[in-house]
Amino acid sequence: MIDGWNRQARNDSKNWEIGSGQFWHPSYDRFDPYTIAESNAELSEDIQNLIKEDKVTPILIRQATLYPQGRLQSVFLKGVDPNQKVLLLPTADIQNSQNKFAAIIGEQMAKSTKLKVGDNVLMRWRDKNGTFDAREIEIVSIFKCDVP
Repeated sequence: MIDGWNRQARNDSKNWEIGSGQFWHPSYDRFDPYTIAESNAELSEDIQNLIKEDKVTPILIRQATLYPQGRLQSVFLKGVDPNQKVLLLPTADIQNSQNKFAAIIGEQMAKSTKLKVGDNVLMRWRDKNGTFDAREIEIVSIFKCDVP
């Protein structure tokens, strides 16, 4: 039983989060959220070629805050190319949206924030210079995956 659970965890992580592997910025420590802001760089030409071949997809991660129904929820804001084909994320729903600030969220986040498709919610994050930025985003899709 534990082997089956481990296999499913590996498959789900690959399908929803990491694809066939990950490249992390050397300054990024996944156990230290304070390293996110400083862990960015230009992509190498080799990586850019892999992106063009649909073999990898870049994901820009930022800390952010959602404000659903007058509450606040800390979240990771992940910028993903809507045309990507590496992960099972329904990113095409973002591209199909008329809203410039469209977002997809997981089923667990939708449940904890009480958000549903079509809802608008305020999101705030810091830009590359450390200045707070905020936008009202529209939830265009809610997906189910077993990766927490």
